Amino acid sequence: MTSRKIDVFDTMLRDGQQASHPMSREVEISIARALDDLGVDILEIGFAQSSGGDFQGIRNIIQEIKRPVLCVLARSKIEDVEAAARSLNGAQHPRIHVFIGASDIHLLTIQRDWLLCGF
Repeated sequence: MTSRKIDVFDTMLRDGQQASHPMSREVEISIARALDDLGVDILEIGFAQSSGGDFQGIRNIIQEIKRPVLCVLARSKIEDVEAAARSLNGAQHPRIHVFIGASDIHLLTIQRDWLLCGF
């Protein structure tokens, strides 16, 4: 029997920024530390392109948390991926999680955006 490693991927910090009452810096850092202490492997810490507050929240966490992979969400748009990369500058273990919306509206938007970029 071969052993397998299961990575735990947590999205609480990213989802928390999307709430109607975003978390304070102190709460974000406290949650990130607790998840790190629990040994969570990957923390999805924000969606950099969504707002300046989310971008700054990502930067705050990067200053405090070093062990886990720190992941930022990005739509499949060049400006999202670039914002995610900028927000992760200096992270020990950075990752960008690129997603593609699957609704008809999302798919039409993606097709238009890629055509405008020359793809």
